[in-house]
Amino acid sequence: MNRNRRVVERVRARIPMVAAGTVSVALVGAVSGMIGLQAASAAPAPTISTYVGVPTPGGGGNLPNPAPNSPPANGTPNSSVGATASPQTGLAAPQGLAFDSHGNLFIADTNNNAVEMVPKVAGTYFGKPMTVGNIYQVETGLSTPKRVGVDRSDNLIVAQATDGTSPTAEVDLVFAQTGHDSDFSTDGTAGQKVALVGSTTGTPAWALNDAHGVSVDTHGNLIIADTGHEKVTVRCESSAVVYGITCTPGLVQTVAGNGTAPPVLGGPATSSGLDNPVDAVADSAGNLLILDNLNGRILVVPSTTGHYYGQDMTAGDIYGLFNTAGDFAYPNTPNSEAIDPNGNIVTANPFNNEVEVVATQTGTFYGQAMTAGTTYVIAGSTSSTTDSGDGGAATAAHLGEPCAVAVDGTGNVFVSEGIETVPSANQADNGNRVREITVSAAGVVAPGQPSGLIATAGNGSVALSWSASATGGLPPNYPATGGAPTDYIVNEYLGSTVSGSPTVIDTGSTNLSLNVNGLTNGQAYTFTVTASNAGGSGPASASATATPGVPVPGAPTGLTATPGDTTVNLGWAAPTTGGAPSDYVVNEYVGSTVSGSPTVIDTHSTNLGTMVNGLTDGQAYTFTVTATNGGGSGPASASATATPQGPPPPAATQGFWLFAADGGVFSFGTAKFYGSLGAVHLVQPIVAAAATPDGQGYRLAGGDGGTFNFGDAGFLGSLGGLSLAAPIKVILAVP
Repeated sequence: MNRNRRVVERVRARIPMVAAGTVSVALVGAVSGMIGLQAASAAPAPTISTYVGVPTPGGGGNLPNPAPNSPPANGTPNSSVGATASPQTGLAAPQGLAFDSHGNLFIADTNNNAVEMVPKVAGTYFGKPMTVGNIYQVETGLSTPKRVGVDRSDNLIVAQATDGTSPTAEVDLVFAQTGHDSDFSTDGTAGQKVALVGSTTGTPAWALNDAHGVSVDTHGNLIIADTGHEKVTVRCESSAVVYGITCTPGLVQTVAGNGTAPPVLGGPATSSGLDNPVDAVADSAGNLLILDNLNGRILVVPSTTGHYYGQDMTAGDIYGLFNTAGDFAYPNTPNSEAIDPNGNIVTANPFNNEVEVVATQTGTFYGQAMTAGTTYVIAGSTSSTTDSGDGGAATAAHLGEPCAVAVDGTGNVFVSEGIETVPSANQADNGNRVREITVSAAGVVAPGQPSGLIATAGNGSVALSWSASATGGLPPNYPATGGAPTDYIVNEYLGSTVSGSPTVIDTGSTNLSLNVNGLTNGQAYTFTVTASNAGGSGPASASATATPGVPVPGAPTGLTATPGDTTVNLGWAAPTTGGAPSDYVVNEYVGSTVSGSPTVIDTHSTNLGTMVNGLTDGQAYTFTVTATNGGGSGPASASATATPQGPPPPAATQGFWLFAADGGVFSFGTAKFYGSLGAVHLVQPIVAAAATPDGQGYRLAGGDGGTFNFGDAGFLGSLGGLSLAAPIKVILAVP
């Protein structure tokens, strides 16, 4: 009997058996705080088929029992693996599955001491040309390979567990192609096997005991479930701080477990006990998920401090998945785990002969509506004993001790059946093959929580606005985003708190705003918003409260103050927010700041300006403006200051001209000389002169009416040549 079968028997002793078809109800009721295991819903379920192997429907045994060390020959078609042939070959208790980036499937053929590959893409791998639809040996002559994985270069990683006590337990790297492996800084040729961790490396601290799960995290570190030592260890390939430890490249360090059980949650992972940890993988946020088989739990060691799976977690401490109290987080004995494209955790449960999913977020997955933190069956039926179920619903099929799961890039789930013995005549226990659970459509994640809800009161209405959902379901930091909303639902509560039965308003759209009308002025209303899609409804937003009424205007903008003689002319722009103004009020403060008691000037209009009169010239005045309506007065505008001033005094005379009778001109001070008549023969002497208004010229007049113009004084006419009754005596200039 192998160790996996002993695990099942030990758990059976601690959990009461229940009748077929009632397992979820009995187990949920028996263990306080356990995540509920839900039966398959009536929604269309994924289908199941055999991917590698030959099923034989009906009783009496459906698969031959291949002799150990007789793996399928290279190039054997998938569909004929395990067929009766001489010599008989086939899978023997396969316990590990993994996909590379091409979708090629690796199988840990445990009792054949081999690893096989089923190519999804034809090519040459491990030095062998491979064709789609056939199976090929990648490595043989191993010692009880329990699990397989791939690194970021698509090279194969194999955990050789042996019998749990042999010193030859190790983890090896097998090169798919000739070249350099950047994760483990080593060179190799296609098909070459290199020891990564184990006693053969010569470092005692690296000795393993019954190694099971192997995987590579986002930093390229190798994660190992060192089952026999009750620990999880990491071969560090970067110097990053992960899982609470500072990695030293090339060294193996313990990140969880101290060789005892049970775990102590909420403290350092390296001080906590584990009991038969059979698998460990990192999620996309870098957190370590440990499948602690005999404690019946999935445990979390966060890589960084944050909020994950509904809990606040500290880097390097250990927690129960969705559970801080330490109760069972899983109803039975999961044996293998994988993370699907939506971040949900898929497990193989050999005790129940089922494949189960722990939903990490709310949504519709595998044909079922799922709630974050709850466990669901997606394949396997305890009531089916005579039909393998190929070609039908996965939840109606009979599985034969599912040992390992893997998820391909499109979300289809693959499970290995590990039963070796020929079943009894009245059962259809399938085994020694790999089956595919085909997901008919991608899962739909429910949207996350809308944020930034704002409620703005109006006249008998409230205007709501919010921001789109950023993350989906639980936990908020994993995976990266929730599903896109297809609708928003508003919940309207009467009063200032979220209480009582709300009025539900379906917006029927993805608009990020809504006007709620028909409300009572003076009555407080509280609102929340949820987003929904085909995956369900996400969590409600934080609430926002508003009391409808006539909205007061906002603050006027752009106030200007222009001084005059005992006046200031004010102008402004209408408010850009709030209700429409019905009046503007000016506040006049004496001085250059808003201080003291103002003089209030009601304009009694909606004009955007006014003249303030009766002010003192030379005194500074400061003004603000507020808008009012039936709802009240809005906030004041920014202030503006001005100092009234009278007209400037006339400029003092700084120069002058003297004009002689013979037309001579003499200038003094600032008066400029523009010309004279000093050498001109005059009929009669000069009798008058006048300056132009700007002082930039002058005119001379003779007694006979002749005019003479200088500077900017233009010629406008004269009386020269006329016979006058009396001589000219005066000349006057028009300003």
